[in-house]
Amino acid sequence: MNWINMLYQGGWVMLPLGICSVIALAIIFERFFALRIKKNIPENLAQLLSYPNMLKELETIRSVSQRNVSPLGILVNEIINLRSEPKDALVEHINTLGRTQMAYLERGLTVLQIISVISPLLGLLGTVLGMVDIFNVITIGGIGNAQMLAQGISKALITTVVGLIIAIPSLVAYHLYLRRVEEIGIKIQELIMPFLMKVKSIDK
Repeated sequence: MNWINMLYQGGWVMLPLGICSVIALAIIFERFFALRIKKNIPENLAQLLSYPNMLKELETIRSVSQRNVSPLGILVNEIINLRSEPKDALVEHINTLGRTQMAYLERGLTVLQIISVISPLLGLLGTVLGMVDIFNVITIGGIGNAQMLAQGISKALITTVVGLIIAIPSLVAYHLYLRRVEEIGIKIQELIMPFLMKVKSIDK
């Protein structure tokens, strides 16, 4: 049985399963490139923030942060631009902006999780509908042809197999990417908060 015949025999349930597979693949590949550590935490900017005399290099840091379109760059640039604001207000603003950036990094992951849940259910639905068709055939013609019965059962199970094929990598990718977002968030926080405190120390 080739793939085309298998897809055809799966019935109409294969259509939503196909849509789920395309969306899942698109998200997996897009997030793979979007969640790279170096893309979100540029090395040159991270090194500047770790520099002991960073306060003397604020304009350089600003320039680098503006050139690097990344969550870290956005937060650093915002801290420099609003450094004259009261400390509590600035901390609250940066925390809010940080949550916004984390939500941006998590973009698509909820859809990936939903696909990992509904794909097996769609597959099960297709199997149940296929089994109903088989029992209707048995009711009309009996079970005299065991080969035809086996083929019918095999056809009914195709959607379950396809649903699991879609769900398993989607679920794995969801958890891996969620862990990556958490890792990026922790590293950004470790760089941002000391920088913010040092910037505000200028006022003292």
